[in-house]
Amino acid sequence: LFSSMDERGITPNVVAYNALVKACCRFGDLNRALQVAAQMDEVARRPDVVTYGTLIDACGKAGRIDQAFALFEEMMTRKISPSRVCYAALINACSKAGDVAKAFEILGWMRKHRVQVDLVVYNSLITACGRRKLLGRACSVFEEMQRVDVKPDYVTFNSLIAASARVKNVTKALEFFYLMTEAHDIKPDDLTFNTLIDACGKAGKLDKAFEMYNEMLERGLQPCPVTFNALIDASGRLNRLSSAIELMEELRRRNLKPDNYTYNTLISACCRNDDIGKAVQFLEEMPSDGVRPDAVTFNTLIDGWSRVAARGGFSRRQTATSGAWKIYEKMLEAKLVPSMITFTTLAKTCSFAQDCEGVTRLVSEVRTNRPRDVEPASTSVLCKALIGCGFLDEARAFLDDMIDLAPKGRGKDGRPIAAWSRIETAVSQALKDSSAA
Repeated sequence: LFSSMDERGITPNVVAYNALVKACCRFGDLNRALQVAAQMDEVARRPDVVTYGTLIDACGKAGRIDQAFALFEEMMTRKISPSRVCYAALINACSKAGDVAKAFEILGWMRKHRVQVDLVVYNSLITACGRRKLLGRACSVFEEMQRVDVKPDYVTFNSLIAASARVKNVTKALEFFYLMTEAHDIKPDDLTFNTLIDACGKAGKLDKAFEMYNEMLERGLQPCPVTFNALIDASGRLNRLSSAIELMEELRRRNLKPDNYTYNTLISACCRNDDIGKAVQFLEEMPSDGVRPDAVTFNTLIDGWSRVAARGGFSRRQTATSGAWKIYEKMLEAKLVPSMITFTTLAKTCSFAQDCEGVTRLVSEVRTNRPRDVEPASTSVLCKALIGCGFLDEARAFLDDMIDLAPKGRGKDGRPIAAWSRIETAVSQALKDSSAA
């Protein structure tokens, strides 16, 4: 359509170019939008404040923060005065990048140039503070809003509730909720309730989480899998497995589909409550819901078998070892790459069961898979398992291999860095003690 203007002898003006830039940004083609803006100069249609505002906003949303600032500087160089939209877009870009200092620096620029700070800017600042867990600063921004009589909206309160939840301050989150609904008579949305339910659950306030869930229903809002995931997780943390399972059934009754997080949370709840059989049953149910188990699923189940081994007698420990290895094999069948978390959890299971053959196999698997997340703590667990089986020389050789495999295992002088040196000392001491004995 834009090209046809030229064919018909119609010269596109700045408004037409801006409409095309905006359309490109809306459809996610930022590079094309930038090309169109560059063409404007070529045809003597100089980009204006609208052009720059649109591009800065798009760059911020795409995470291209440096480019957003470059456009802003270009705008200033051309003596184009930024609008509130430009400033707000730049602050929002900083918010997404978590650069609180830069966001407040831009706020200073706005005040210097006597640009009115509006609700959008304040909301972006509160969000930026929340993402960096700066609840106090977010509250200060909110207090300033009240002083200058800028009315908050649901975005303001959702951001303040989320900021409170991030620092596990449930009391403050609920305070903002009641301020939102009672003092300001603003209707909460599903995001409000999901954030509060999750925060209450993680704080161990299950009754309050269910109170929020019931209020959500009373207000005519429909729960989603995120809602149920938070409640299932909270129930599992407080050893209320029956409640977690009932929530899964309620989710299905509402014709909602469980996702990976739902199943992983439920499997974790089963493992925490020593019902490994139920956990494995949920693993087998996942394909029927179109859900593919991921690394978290398998690692959680292996950890569940580790818990069984830690608490059981000899026979139960043997069963646990066998069960853990079966889960590991299923993980490989699913074409998933085991991590050091996988191997560490397996090592604990084998150690509890005094399964030295399993420990040897495990070390071989680590060497074969060469996991990318090798670090001192997990390597220490595997070395202890080898030492516990009397494989002292193998522990020493394995440690050397892991130091070489780790991203920062050795310094410039070729010697292990401090964290690895401590494990090296422990292994060397075990060798000395063995020789002395």
